[in-house]
Amino acid sequence: MKSNRPLYVLIVDDEDSFRKILSATLLKGGLDVEECNSGEGALYALKQNRFDVIVLDYKMEGLTGLNVLQWMNEQKIETPAIMLSGAGSDNIAIEAIKFGAYDYIRKDLFDQQHFPIIVRGVYERYLYRKEKEREGYLDSGREKNLTSLQLLRDTSSFLGHQVNTVLADISTELNNSEGQLKSSLQDNTKKLLEKSFFEVRQRLNVIAVMTKSLIDLSRLLYDQFQGTQDTQNAEDILRQQVKTLQEGFKSSNG
Repeated sequence: MKSNRPLYVLIVDDEDSFRKILSATLLKGGLDVEECNSGEGALYALKQNRFDVIVLDYKMEGLTGLNVLQWMNEQKIETPAIMLSGAGSDNIAIEAIKFGAYDYIRKDLFDQQHFPIIVRGVYERYLYRKEKEREGYLDSGREKNLTSLQLLRDTSSFLGHQVNTVLADISTELNNSEGQLKSSLQDNTKKLLEKSFFEVRQRLNVIAVMTKSLIDLSRLLYDQFQGTQDTQNAEDILRQQVKTLQEGFKSSNG
């Protein structure tokens, strides 16, 4: 989210006169500025404050601008950088961009009028890149969740099929056993047998309903996350399925 505050820019250059020109130009353009005259000073400033953009001179005594960029990468400091380079140093600029610099400016071609525009443009590009990274991360997370839900759906369907097969076998065995036992029992004992078998069948029905509900739930969750189901309609069906499950548990324990 963008802020109305001025951009906070760190200018790093060991050439005092040119650094002052850079600072004055940005201040006149409505930006806030902090200066330092060495790579070591840049490291200290970056540890102390958070900047929106850093303007780095490549050639400095001690730590160069490229050294600072390398350190920023190691420390995972994502402040977008603009590299300042001298005439004939295009290869250095390209190397800096490989290390994450967003742009470079040749000092002999420096344009005061456009300098604030370049700085703002670099910051806008940084925000755009971060937004795309965030969207990519969300898409990646969504894809992983969708894969997990698909696995849940497919596994539930497979297990549901296996449970239904077992329930059908049990039901067939019950019918056969009941028929065989009835032929050899007295009437009062038959009634007790019928009652017991009826209760077993009721519990088997509860298991069948619970299994179907879980399968339907997994399918609905997958469809809803994929966007192939109307959200409100899916939620209503989910609630009904949960209610069915709750009633099934009550019946089985009642």
